[in-house]
Amino acid sequence: HPTPKLTQQTTTLKPVTANKPKTTTVKPAIKTDPGHAAKLENTQTEHKLRGDVSRQTAEVSSVDDGATLCKQASANSAYTADWCYSPNGCFGYLLVKKKKCRDYPPQVAKEGGAQMRQKIWDMGPDFFRVRLEGPEIVMVPLVHLGQCTYNGTFFLTLDGDYNVHSSLIWPDFSGHGDHPFARPQFNPTVLMSSKLRVKCSAPRVAYKEPSTLPICKSLNPPGGGRWVVTNPAAAKEELKFGWPTNWRDRTGVVFATRFGSGYHWFPYECQYKKYTQEQVVKALGNKRFMWMGDSQSRSMFFPFYNIMNENPILGNPKVKQVNGDLLLKALGGITVKYYRDDLLSPTKIREFSEQYHWFIKSSKHEYDVIFMGLANWPMCGNMQSSGVGLWSLQRYINEVTRIAAQIKEYMKRTGTRVIWHLAPAFPLEVDPYRNSARIVLFNKAAVEIMKKQGIEVFDAYQISDPMFHAAIGYPAGHFNEFHVPDEWATVLTSFLVDNPKPP
Repeated sequence: HPTPKLTQQTTTLKPVTANKPKTTTVKPAIKTDPGHAAKLENTQTEHKLRGDVSRQTAEVSSVDDGATLCKQASANSAYTADWCYSPNGCFGYLLVKKKKCRDYPPQVAKEGGAQMRQKIWDMGPDFFRVRLEGPEIVMVPLVHLGQCTYNGTFFLTLDGDYNVHSSLIWPDFSGHGDHPFARPQFNPTVLMSSKLRVKCSAPRVAYKEPSTLPICKSLNPPGGGRWVVTNPAAAKEELKFGWPTNWRDRTGVVFATRFGSGYHWFPYECQYKKYTQEQVVKALGNKRFMWMGDSQSRSMFFPFYNIMNENPILGNPKVKQVNGDLLLKALGGITVKYYRDDLLSPTKIREFSEQYHWFIKSSKHEYDVIFMGLANWPMCGNMQSSGVGLWSLQRYINEVTRIAAQIKEYMKRTGTRVIWHLAPAFPLEVDPYRNSARIVLFNKAAVEIMKKQGIEVFDAYQISDPMFHAAIGYPAGHFNEFHVPDEWATVLTSFLVDNPKPP
């Protein structure tokens, strides 16, 4: 994936850190166990997003900037954590290693044998969340290199001070292994000191005003994106009222209580234009849109409709009956319909998926664009008594493979455009089986399957993951009342205006 061009710069500025922890000067090259050097080099030049959608990254090892400062920053006795950064503090990497790497247990995949076991093993036994919070919010996804060693790189495009939040969320395959081998208990622990800070000065990969960038031609823009402070005063207030600097309470998470206007999500290399409602309605007039899925799909449906309607619907109102539907008329003759279908697959309770099986057989061109997704209910543990949930990775792949083939035939038969949305981040205390590690695993599988069938994919995860603490409201566990749904809707409507036909 393309990386930013880094031009030579000389600077004597030193990163600002709390309590000035001991640092050592090392060359940028990362050392790891023999046999893993090639895999490590790949993560520096081709950084893979959780969910297998690319994000932009800096090539730390190729930068000739004298030396990289590294410090042992681990606050967890079971891990070492080398936090390494450039003298100007604007790019670097994190290398995490588990001190005692046990043999991987064979009992991580319920079905699928060695192939599914390997897919789970490849993520490594542990799952971390590392986020830089300052003028922009940048995630540092850690890629497993083997032998319980993880590497993640970062770069910043805006000057300023950044807090580093890092946590071990799920150890020993407890997050993403198949049930019953994984029995997740949500008890996050700190990975690095909460006092860790970064000061970025004169970044080489400077911030680019979004309006100067080319139009995005994909719902997964090359290089990915990040959240940027666009209203400092509002952002400061939001930090004051619930941003999770100290993010554990009795349930494990301190949720945001105010959020919205201070931040916006922007891609690095292209732009989704901010169209007015009048412009959107004019471009999409008389179009018929349909959303199908569970409540996570519905949390995207309402803000999408709001962009084209005079009176917005707040929150994420339930469609109570199974197989229920909701048809809303918007401006310009536009209609937006939501069908509740939680699984898109046969289950012990047939009505959980009747809508999908009814519509997929149709030969009529009833809709211009259909959005659908599947991941939340297949994971859930609190629905097991109803005969659904706790799917193995193999079952999820089997079902999505079938669905993708049916969608492809449906598109050919009816001329309908179908866009698959990935599962967004999910607050972990609601149901530990629906957790980010499992979502990443399922999303990655869905991307591979949909791409093979030529079906467009919208990555709702990468937009929501940095803001997962804002997933509150009614019903619990959704991005209902804060800014994430508005960003989803803006990206989707802008993309459809500028890309009226699929690639």
